[in-house]
Amino acid sequence: MDQQVTDRRGSGVARRAFGFTALVHFLSAACFLALVAADLEGCDRGDGAVLALVLAIALDVVLAVAVLVVMSVRRPGERRQVLLGGAAGLILALAGVVAAAVYIGGLGSGCPV
Repeated sequence: MDQQVTDRRGSGVARRAFGFTALVHFLSAACFLALVAADLEGCDRGDGAVLALVLAIALDVVLAVAVLVVMSVRRPGERRQVLLGGAAGLILALAGVVAAAVYIGGLGSGCPV
């Protein structure tokens, strides 16, 4: 009986870690969209979008690692569940990076004159 309660609590930790990392990934996606809309400087139309993608990925990595460290410190006996939830959240991040790369690849090249 005690094992079932522990398993359920562990899966709740994994779901919570997934939710927090998903929130971080959506925040980074919003940062990317805001920076693309700001039309950052660059000779090529894709320069600003690439810079926005790099900044959003950096923000995502820093915040996701911070969230996972805080969660694993607060739940030292359930670090595996925290990492499992964080790893599941990486699927969302990879999908977002692929979508952004496809968008950037579709932009025309060359300096506007």
